[in-house]
Amino acid sequence: MWWLVLLSANIGVAWSYSMGAPPSTCSTMFPVHSGSPARTGPTPYFFQLIKSTYSPEESLSVNLVGNGALMRGYQIQARDGNGNVVGQFTSAQGGRTINCQGQMNGALTHANPMDKQGVSFTWKAPSNAVGSIVFIASVVQTYNVFWVNVKSPAITPLTIPPTRPPTQPPTPPPTTTPAVTIPIPTQPPVTPRPPQVTTTTAKTTTTVVTQAPSVVTTAPDVDTSTPAVGRVTMDDTCGISKGCFVSCEGDSCDYVVTWKDGADYVDFEVSSKVEMDNVNWIAIAFSSDLKMGDDDTVDCIAKGSKVIVTRSFNKGTQNIPLGPVDGVVGLSMTSGTFQDGILSCKFRRSKPNQVTRRKRQVDPSQSMFDLNQKWYLMFGQGSGFENNNGELTKLMHKENPKVTPARVDFQSVGVIGETARYPLIKVHAILMIIAWILCTGVGIVAARYYKPVWTSTNVMGQRIWFQIHRTLMVTALVLTLIGFIIIFVQAGGYSRIPKIEGKEYLQAHPPLGIIVTILAIVNPIMSIFRPGPKDEKRPIFNWAHWSVGMLAHILSVVAICFGMEMKKSTAPSYSVWVVVGYVIYHVIMEIILKSFDLYLNRTDTGRIDALGMTNTGASAQNGNHFKVPPPPAYTERDTVKNPKDSTVKKLLLAFHMAIATAFTITLVLLVALYD
Repeated sequence: MWWLVLLSANIGVAWSYSMGAPPSTCSTMFPVHSGSPARTGPTPYFFQLIKSTYSPEESLSVNLVGNGALMRGYQIQARDGNGNVVGQFTSAQGGRTINCQGQMNGALTHANPMDKQGVSFTWKAPSNAVGSIVFIASVVQTYNVFWVNVKSPAITPLTIPPTRPPTQPPTPPPTTTPAVTIPIPTQPPVTPRPPQVTTTTAKTTTTVVTQAPSVVTTAPDVDTSTPAVGRVTMDDTCGISKGCFVSCEGDSCDYVVTWKDGADYVDFEVSSKVEMDNVNWIAIAFSSDLKMGDDDTVDCIAKGSKVIVTRSFNKGTQNIPLGPVDGVVGLSMTSGTFQDGILSCKFRRSKPNQVTRRKRQVDPSQSMFDLNQKWYLMFGQGSGFENNNGELTKLMHKENPKVTPARVDFQSVGVIGETARYPLIKVHAILMIIAWILCTGVGIVAARYYKPVWTSTNVMGQRIWFQIHRTLMVTALVLTLIGFIIIFVQAGGYSRIPKIEGKEYLQAHPPLGIIVTILAIVNPIMSIFRPGPKDEKRPIFNWAHWSVGMLAHILSVVAICFGMEMKKSTAPSYSVWVVVGYVIYHVIMEIILKSFDLYLNRTDTGRIDALGMTNTGASAQNGNHFKVPPPPAYTERDTVKNPKDSTVKKLLLAFHMAIATAFTITLVLLVALYD
């Protein structure tokens, strides 16, 4: 017990600030890690600034990354030359803002204890220029290893130099001409160039509007929004002139969706890493809710250098292509590339619905959603195939689509780095873990191996093993019923899991859950009609009761494994192995208890282990006595201590309860804390 108390105390310390730094640390930015000093040596972490100047209320995209080092937590602020917190943090991938020194959203901190390669965030400058500004960070690598006062290069207010007449040539070097009056030329300054400009650039002087550095020469069609080769990067204009839906860590992204509002259209760009399959696709969808179904979709499908952009419609979990004619209605200026595992496409999507009302009545799946309204934005990807007619067709996505946490205003320029969360799914998973890992795991062991234990002690008129078994199994039933109702509310009824290539078995999760719930209800009903201890049908009941309970326990663990693999649970992939570890442990514990009982049987082979649940005789059943006095609680033989009523078995039960609790807490934390 003392070990459990000490363990609980340590857990409280370790997880106190797993969801980010508290506002009380704004002034010092020193992590509240007891007894741990900050590192004074060189730090592996640094800031990446896109620009070195800022304008009032300008939004800047900044990265904090490690030179090959991961970070677990951080706090970031922007301060002026006097040390005052300035500006506001408006978004961050996997982070959250806190108020600091009276400044709303004046600091940024982590939102979970996961290891990160870095953090990308957007900072909005104050309304008035306040001189040079420096970003300052405290970065936690592990609990005892952290750095304070990690600074960025200073950014300064943008100053506009005085303008000159466009025809005025640059001032030549003083050594090339005498110090005499230089007449103002009457024609554009094409020929008088500085001496350091080589003759190889003479042909480019007529395209002076091109401001790209000379090193950008790898692509003939220069596009500043094109991601680096083999990598998807954040669009520099996100939060400035474009709205964005991204998943980025540091300067590397899994996907980037951008939009830019126009008069009666919205321009979209979509880029993502994809697997090198024969046919690949990425898509965005506009939806009225967080679930797949009744969604207006735009698909980018690629095979080699061939990329097509077309519309489709999600009807339930089925995607319906609209064909070569209807599929391009409302789309224009479409293009796409597929190179080095990066699929990108651009298209212009009309705002109003261009499908006639009459046609929608015939086929409502062809309707277009009006982008003047707000919709949830989904992003998905997967593989496909090419049919005999050369048409590229999508297959079901391998992972659940990413969905924005709220409806998107496509006339906005915000940056969305978070995805929709499903708290009811997390609650469902946590309830099922507690019910079938902890309650059932301990309750079954108590019923199978602890009937001969505590034979001379009752609790509230019932044997101790029975009180343990009944309490835990009733708790499991209640938690299962609550979890069953919650998931049906979340899914809006029975929901089929989309078929995911390579993980088709996940479709068995809903039917398994229904079967487990039915078995959990049937077993206690069977107990109501349990025959008496000396009834000839009692062995049949015992086997039936045991079989239903074990089947429910086995299927529940399988269902939990499948649930852990579903993306909406947000549990890390290794959570499944924690469940597998529990199964292995449980089997080993049952083997140990069974072997120990067989060993003890040799000391008293005449002992009857299956004692009644109460002080039972022929007149008592199910723990309910008639008003007549019951027979003696135990026979003379029962007064002799059963060899199975041993201290070792009691310690094994305590150990089993502790280990089952540890597995349960671990799985609950993996579900609750990870996003």
